[in-house]
Amino acid sequence: MVVSAVEKSKSAKVMTSKNENVVCLDAGNGYFKLVGPSGQHISFVAAVKKLKSYEVDDIAEVGPNSALVTLEGQVYAFGELAKHLGGQSLFEAGKIGNTPVAVAAALALLGITEGSVKVRLLVPDAAKAEWRGAAKALPNQLTDFHARVGGGEFQRFGPKVEVQLVSEGYPVWHWATTTNQIPAALVNRPLIGVIDAGTGDLTCSVWNPSGNVVRSAGAGSGQVTFSTGAMKELAGQIGAGFAHLCQHTPDRGMILDIIREQAQVPVEDRRYVYEERGIPHSFTGIFQDAVKEWNHALMLRLQQDNWAQVLSQLSMVFIVGGACDLLAPMEAATKGRFKVVRLPYTEAQLTNAQLMTLMA
Repeated sequence: MVVSAVEKSKSAKVMTSKNENVVCLDAGNGYFKLVGPSGQHISFVAAVKKLKSYEVDDIAEVGPNSALVTLEGQVYAFGELAKHLGGQSLFEAGKIGNTPVAVAAALALLGITEGSVKVRLLVPDAAKAEWRGAAKALPNQLTDFHARVGGGEFQRFGPKVEVQLVSEGYPVWHWATTTNQIPAALVNRPLIGVIDAGTGDLTCSVWNPSGNVVRSAGAGSGQVTFSTGAMKELAGQIGAGFAHLCQHTPDRGMILDIIREQAQVPVEDRRYVYEERGIPHSFTGIFQDAVKEWNHALMLRLQQDNWAQVLSQLSMVFIVGGACDLLAPMEAATKGRFKVVRLPYTEAQLTNAQLMTLMA
């Protein structure tokens, strides 16, 4: 889904990079988000499928929020089209292995056929050897590929790509420390926390004044920076709430899909409905209660386990991601010390990509 055109970005004075040839990508478990060189905001389902030749021939039009990409002789569908063709989520298919496809699709959708471009790629951990290896190989993989978008034909792309890996949480730390987001009363506390509440997973990280992630508070302590299946846990809680109405145990994956879809809808218009064999089961009421319990359980985990030894050193905890508004109760309970980041003219799930535009 294109959430703001170039013209809207310019007129609304959205924060954009001073570097004209920078593309910021956040390939999440649920959605693929990018901000282009001119401030284009694009967000759509993160799905990929490897196609056979007859499947390619049957595609009359690629459609919106999608791309066909040919890399090393293999054609891939990416985005909405891949989902419609029965493809896998980027997470299921393997993020690292499909990074060339995702980046090629982004460049195709932005129409960057040649010239130099810096790609800032948000990854779980930029220090991991697997991601560093993928980033090193990417420029050569994208020197010559073909892609097709919309109703057009395949077109050759040959940009000179420079890749900058960015760890999840760092764009938020950078923004918070360079735009004076820490209240004066809390600046003496050296650490900043980040909760990235994606619509597929949830990551918690802690950052020191130098912009380095804090992985552990010391021997014998739990991991300070960690990923959790909290979204799946929430889906399980919700499913248990209306399971007695269903013939089969509600599918957590389907519940997560509904949560992802409704995250694109204004809060006041959200309706959570699970269908089983054509029979609708509303879980809107159950959803609100489950979210409250889920917030409470997550806060207890942070206070009593993972962040127990660093909580007193945290100045602020910033919450981002496509599902960040689900953590609004945490913001209220801490009187704003845990704060949901709301950028002007930017949908919640595009926050990370937008904040990457501010980096040097």
